[in-house]
Amino acid sequence: MVSAGGYHHHLGLNTWMGAGAPPPPPGSLGMRHFTISLPSAEASEVLASRATEAGTKVEEIEDVFLFLDPSGKAVSLIHD
Repeated sequence: MVSAGGYHHHLGLNTWMGAGAPPPPPGSLGMRHFTISLPSAEASEVLASRATEAGTKVEEIEDVFLFLDPSGKAVSLIHD
């Protein structure tokens, strides 16, 4: 489980299929994308920088950072 800033909601992560598992087939049920709302532009930039350093292609569009997680899900980083 992952949380930030002492906030009580958590993001649960798992690796059921393991590293390098294929994406789910088209039309299957499941999460396709998610958004992480951060408290500041600086926090958003730090997380985007970490993703870039890990080898992930990050795109910035109108103050929102977009990338794909290792399983191919679209991630948006926004801030207050």
